[in-house]
Amino acid sequence: MRSEFKRRSIRNLLLFLPATVLIGVAGAIEYSIVQQTGRTVYPIDDPYIHLAMARHFAEHGVFGVSLAGFSASSSSPLWTLLLGALFRVLGNHEFIPFLLNLIFGFIVTVYLTRLLADRLGSILAAIAGSVFVAAIAPLPTHIALGMEHILHIGLTLMLVERASRTIGGEEKEHPGVVLLLVFLAMLTRLETMFVAAPLALLCMMERKWKTAAVLIAGCGLPLLVLGWINVRNDWFFFPMSVVLKSPLSLSGWERIGNCVERLYGQLFATPHMAAPFGLGIAALLSGWRHEKILSANSAWGVVFAAAMTLHCAFASIGWFYRYEGYLLIMGAVAAAPSVRRWAAGFRRRWKELSRWRERILVGGCWAGLLLLLPFPFYKQWQSIGTLAPAARNIYSQQYQMGLFLKNYYEGEAIAANDIGAINYLADIECLDPMGLGSMEPVRAKLQSVWSPRFLHSWCMQHKTAAVMIYESWFKGVLPTTWIKAGEWRVDEKISVADSTVSFFALTPYDARRLRKNLIEFEANLPKHASLKLENP
Repeated sequence: MRSEFKRRSIRNLLLFLPATVLIGVAGAIEYSIVQQTGRTVYPIDDPYIHLAMARHFAEHGVFGVSLAGFSASSSSPLWTLLLGALFRVLGNHEFIPFLLNLIFGFIVTVYLTRLLADRLGSILAAIAGSVFVAAIAPLPTHIALGMEHILHIGLTLMLVERASRTIGGEEKEHPGVVLLLVFLAMLTRLETMFVAAPLALLCMMERKWKTAAVLIAGCGLPLLVLGWINVRNDWFFFPMSVVLKSPLSLSGWERIGNCVERLYGQLFATPHMAAPFGLGIAALLSGWRHEKILSANSAWGVVFAAAMTLHCAFASIGWFYRYEGYLLIMGAVAAAPSVRRWAAGFRRRWKELSRWRERILVGGCWAGLLLLLPFPFYKQWQSIGTLAPAARNIYSQQYQMGLFLKNYYEGEAIAANDIGAINYLADIECLDPMGLGSMEPVRAKLQSVWSPRFLHSWCMQHKTAAVMIYESWFKGVLPTTWIKAGEWRVDEKISVADSTVSFFALTPYDARRLRKNLIEFEANLPKHASLKLENP
């Protein structure tokens, strides 16, 4: 009895080992970021959009990226509201998203290790698999980014595990739990519908009508409510980040063509997606030889294959691999039972080999496959090493833009194309020519009136005090009447979209004021940024 208790205690402690390693890696990354920037800085501008909306909601009751009013700029309302609630209680601290992700990352990794241990039948194999999967997801990157993706991964894993066990008949229906999980996951990331749709279909095939109904309702209700709120506030039904990054920004046959292009380009032309997809299909077919078609393990495989296909056709991948992390982890869990069978088959075959030459040949082939296994994911591991330089890059550009506006333009209208850090650090009325934070440019493009004349008129109407943009993004659209005061250049281009930010004014008075402010602020610029003034 005591030996069994001791064995279980050791097993439970080992389940925490991969999570501890993850926290150590994430802590080392954050330490490097703080060493280079002097504070918590995120490697891309997107986390600051959530931070800006959360701060405005907590301090002013405005659910918008700027104080201009409501904006449908966030595709993760649950994450934004969670940050807003913590800001309300704890105050405005930019390290809160990182701290949340540390907590969620630890919980998700422990849960993942437990799932793998159950499916692989070995705690040591589960530890190795969990560390490998955490690296290819890559979870350290997700933690450092300070966004909602780790929370979404955890909710998705719990949702698929609970629903698949119901589909396989391993437990009774618990519609309340499934409804809660899919509801929260949907409020975290809209990609949840790619997982819930095949789950609902499998439930209907097995006549699990309650679970199917709550899966559909859990996806539909949040989408309808959020869409109604957006439309009521004169925005599009879907969040602007979804509209601008998906086929929704196109029309007619262009949407279909774009979906096909995305599917083949993202699923089959990228090794880190093609390899897990191929392995998942092989594992699913192998599983059907040993289990019934709709077992719990088979449900995992079907949902993974369907979600991977839907995501690649309608959504995006890349950019620090934050969008596809949930798919890679789902695929690992789905393939685990077949990997266990393949390993058992290899051991049996190995014992049957009597000649040492045969053992060398077979062992060498398997060793070669294991050595090649990490190859499709080397860029994910490489991305972990770029997190600190990327954060330094953001600190040298977008973060300084926010400090500049906070010092000189609080409460004024500013036009800018990167709207996260500047709105988190400064209280401004933000005009976004790219459309993420402002509807007018998107409508102008849809109505074919997007032009220098429109851009100038729009900025003049709001009495814009300064314009901070990438000129490379607005070729042929910049008004010739705008007065360029200067530009900031960073000496590295890691996570910023352009190494040069240009500063414009609409009137001679604003140009003189802008030039004076740039000269005065130059002393505050970090060593990786420099000011170049235009001749007056």
